[in-house]
Amino acid sequence: MSRTDVFTFLSTFLISFAVYFSTTAPTIGLVDAGELTTAAYTLSIAHPTGYPLYTLLGHVWLMLGLFSPARGMVVFSVLMAALGVGVLSLLCARLLQSVDGLKDTLRHVFAILLTLGVALSPTVWTSVDFAEVYPLTWLLGALLLYLSYVSLISDDRRALHVPLLICYLWGLGFGNHLTILWFVPLVAFVVLRYVLASAKRVRAAIMCAAHYLLGTSINLYLPIRSARGPILDWSAPHTIPGLVRHLTGWQYRVWMFKGDWSVFFHKFFGYLAAVPGDIGWGIALLALIGLVMILLRKRWWLLSVFGVWLLGNLYNVNYDIPDISTYFLAFYAPLFIIAVSGFVDVVNALKSAFESPRTRIAIAGTLAASVPLISLAASGNSGIQSSNRFAVTLATEVLATLAPNALVFQGNWDIQSPYIYLHNVEHRRSDVVMLDLNLLQRPWYIRQEQRAHPDVFEGVQREIDAFCREVAPFESGKPFNGPRIESAYVGMINAIIGKQTDHRPVYVLDTYQTGHGGVAEKLKMIPGGYFMRITNVPLLEPVINADNIIAGNPDRSDTRVAYLLHLVAASASYQGDYSMRIGDTARVSKTLDICRKLGSDYPQVQDYIKAADTYLTNMRSQGANE
Repeated sequence: MSRTDVFTFLSTFLISFAVYFSTTAPTIGLVDAGELTTAAYTLSIAHPTGYPLYTLLGHVWLMLGLFSPARGMVVFSVLMAALGVGVLSLLCARLLQSVDGLKDTLRHVFAILLTLGVALSPTVWTSVDFAEVYPLTWLLGALLLYLSYVSLISDDRRALHVPLLICYLWGLGFGNHLTILWFVPLVAFVVLRYVLASAKRVRAAIMCAAHYLLGTSINLYLPIRSARGPILDWSAPHTIPGLVRHLTGWQYRVWMFKGDWSVFFHKFFGYLAAVPGDIGWGIALLALIGLVMILLRKRWWLLSVFGVWLLGNLYNVNYDIPDISTYFLAFYAPLFIIAVSGFVDVVNALKSAFESPRTRIAIAGTLAASVPLISLAASGNSGIQSSNRFAVTLATEVLATLAPNALVFQGNWDIQSPYIYLHNVEHRRSDVVMLDLNLLQRPWYIRQEQRAHPDVFEGVQREIDAFCREVAPFESGKPFNGPRIESAYVGMINAIIGKQTDHRPVYVLDTYQTGHGGVAEKLKMIPGGYFMRITNVPLLEPVINADNIIAGNPDRSDTRVAYLLHLVAASASYQGDYSMRIGDTARVSKTLDICRKLGSDYPQVQDYIKAADTYLTNMRSQGANE
């Protein structure tokens, strides 16, 4: 590697790292960030597919003690993404060697500019806002692209180390996220080229397979760690069925391949239309030019690179979850390489249009410089989350509304995931036990929580066993009786509630939204600051602090954030209705203020605001008359 290569790598790495570091969130975010950070900190097992590579590397990173666990895992994402950018800049510089008459210094300057274009694009930039697994796959994908090109241009096609390293890294990637699977066209291209060039082809193929399996062996962490009963033990993968379910993402099948071909094509073409906005028009247009030229000239390595992008996105568009955008991150690396190829074709084409080398270089420089500027314009403020503490602030304020020693049943993962972090890492509100209604449908989760909170499940083993018997056929993929499972499930939850309400406060929420309306349906409740409290006594529950939630800097343009604010406002409206019934004017006024600050644009909350305004006006009139 030359000095200019080192300069190019360090320039793109340090610039992207500085941008990401200064704009990313100071703590955990919504969705999976709280759970993933907890898994890395406690060496536990996160949701499928477990992400053992991310967990182990993240744990080692946190052991350095440079940051708090919450900020540390965000910085880990920043580091992985910036390293990936640096690797892509090296590949970009090598590809630009195909530009006729381009001096070495300018080649590296152009490589820096083009690579910063992808680094500052919306999807790449926002992928590091919070702790997530995708930046690590981005890095692995960049390494696979770079090494495969090194193997392609190597003078010795029989050289062992690069193809075997590619196989190992590809296998290692299966220990982070399954999107690495769709790099198979690139890996196949390298492996076939290497095997066919070898004198002993069978031995070469076996060596490639062995290195791939060595990489995938990182997944042995799952059964080994699960056998020790970690804090988070998703799917209990120390058993063979549990391991298979975990590694295959069995539980996600309900969100995949829904709809007919018309639905698929609608999704795919909708994704294509979104690509320029996700990656920037500069890269998108260059990629289109590059793709046309690749197909016309049959550039086989670049065709395998295109195959990665195509297969990955054909698969991803069949996945119906709200946070799907980051799934596409790794596949923007091959799209960027196709764009660089398009840039080379455009610059070389200038030779026939302009005789002056200076003119051609000036146009090429302008084009290269425009790419990061276009990406910056596309990103806007979307990647700036440096003051976003919304997830922690919301969870903290929700927990603050609970009475001491509370037991909570709820089904909102954007509350549960931050709670997992706050409870297990920062040890806030250690007296509170919050159980996820969705996960309580899984026997492994029941066993996990029984280990952690045996007192909660005391005296209800018969109901637990009955539910586990009913759900066993479903877990094993056999015919099952849905109504019987639901009946046993509701019976189990209600049995736990019945045993606990005598000696601790019990709260519930989301029972109808999670499809379990029978939970606590015959019990009397009063609205709390966020949850409904099960009690026969007319208590006055604390009011949630809307000002603190707003101070967490919620992005109201984000549909997920807006929905959560609506839930808080709706809870305040329930509490306000209850306060009007018992004549608590002060509490009506407080809840009215919360609704106006957090969710006045929702019909349900608007109805309460009108009713509360009328109530307070009448109360003031009565006071004046008296």
